[in-house]
Amino acid sequence: MSLKDRLLGANDNALPQQHHSVTSNATETAFDPAAAPVADPFVLIKRRAQDALFARLGSRLYDSSLGEDQLDSYVVQELSRVIDAERVPLTPAERARIVAEICDDVLGYGAIERFLADPEITEVMVNSLDSIYVERAGRLVRTNARYVSEEHLRQVIERIVSKVGRRIDESSPMVDARLPDGSRVNAVI
Repeated sequence: MSLKDRLLGANDNALPQQHHSVTSNATETAFDPAAAPVADPFVLIKRRAQDALFARLGSRLYDSSLGEDQLDSYVVQELSRVIDAERVPLTPAERARIVAEICDDVLGYGAIERFLADPEITEVMVNSLDSIYVERAGRLVRTNARYVSEEHLRQVIERIVSKVGRRIDESSPMVDARLPDGSRVNAVI
């Protein structure tokens, strides 16, 4: 069972569920400190598309009456409309990447989503917005994954700890909890 399944199962007695099917299948490469940070050429279109998505969908993104598949479908449709309205020439692969990354941010856990879906990864450690490690086959590897901002990382942390019925803020800056399957969630802000 992947870490993502365990996180999702926290609210459902650890029954594995499919969260959303729009996760990027890209394999993360090991961190190379000598490599210069690569700027995301799509950062502006992603930001505009995500802002437009929130403006169009608003509270429907958090509507508990919508099933996961329904919400996924709705988000993908709206994102397609938003990206079409941008009139930026994109290849099908670029378009799919943008949609997947925005869906990961809006519906999932952002930069760590692909790691949580990987059954070979046994631990994900986020030390800061740009310091993310994974454990695969008993080895810790620093990744090139990063969150856009501290606020974005904080939203993801809050999403994770809320799944175990906890909260994290300045008055309670640490959460150490167990998911129903025994997995550990530890967060400190």
